[in-house]
Amino acid sequence: MATTKINNSQLIISKDLVPSSADGAALGSATYEWSDLFLADSSVIKFGADQEVTLTHVHNTGLLLSDDSGIGTTQLQFGDSGTFIRQQADGILEAQADATIELQAATKVMLDTPVVDFEDDGVILKFGDDSEVTLTHVHNLGLQMASGATAGKLMFGANEEYIYGDGTDIHIGVGANGDVNIPADIGLTFGDDGEKIEGNGTKLTIASSSDLDLTVTDVVLTAQTTKIEWGGAGSGEHIVGAGTNELTIAAGADINLTAASGDINIPADIGLTFGDDGEKIEGDGTDLTISGNNINLTAVEDVAIPSGVGLLFAGTEKIESDGTDLTITVGAGGDINI
Repeated sequence: MATTKINNSQLIISKDLVPSSADGAALGSATYEWSDLFLADSSVIKFGADQEVTLTHVHNTGLLLSDDSGIGTTQLQFGDSGTFIRQQADGILEAQADATIELQAATKVMLDTPVVDFEDDGVILKFGDDSEVTLTHVHNLGLQMASGATAGKLMFGANEEYIYGDGTDIHIGVGANGDVNIPADIGLTFGDDGEKIEGNGTKLTIASSSDLDLTVTDVVLTAQTTKIEWGGAGSGEHIVGAGTNELTIAAGADINLTAASGDINIPADIGLTFGDDGEKIEGDGTDLTISGNNINLTAVEDVAIPSGVGLLFAGTEKIESDGTDLTITVGAGGDINI
């Protein structure tokens, strides 16, 4: 049996308080508002003629907005039906707006999650008060950084350290006297591993599966005794400079000079020495001088001397042919000793 009584200015009711019909009465009015509302643990506020939307107290935790399905359709709407928060599926919270969702904080907005998923193609992240720097998703390709109408820079540590592309080339910038450091045993490949530059912390290897073309003004080896070697280190085939205006070409066997046509030109007053300067071939632009202790000519056929060209001994003694006769000339009062 329901009881209703007034006790010390309180209205005490032992049963439900209901209107005379559905939607038949209000709790308070525009001018007579209720003050505080006290509800017990796990109490439920139910909305709708069939109570399909509920707001449930969860003890010591908070409030649970749900519907008769449990999850998936109940929304907390703001302004209109196009802006709301809801549980899209188990474990998924969705915040949606028909225009913009704006997050503002006095210091920072923190995302404590291992993954941020932008589901739409072409998503653009904008940075700065005037959004001058953008990061745009390009479908199936990657991310494109831009700064206004120009390419944006990806900076590291300082403004001078960056990477950017201009639509043709990739640019890498470093600070004054800085370096781009590549770890040992990590290579730069061009096309495939057949074309590669790699260092191991001691030596630098430049590899090519075909030709290696150097297009420069000069290739300068600054360290003394630095060698260009063929056949591997210690093979004996190398070119090296001593840092004293001398260049050494060494081989384990022969040095073969091959020219398709033309000449091998050695400048005037530059000689080829054999052993030391005592054995030397040198031209001054007019005469060719062959120097040595003994000069041995070894040929399997003839040593051909053109007509009108002689062999001169001591400046006045000469053997020469005119193509018909052989003339032997000696100095005044000299003899031909046989």
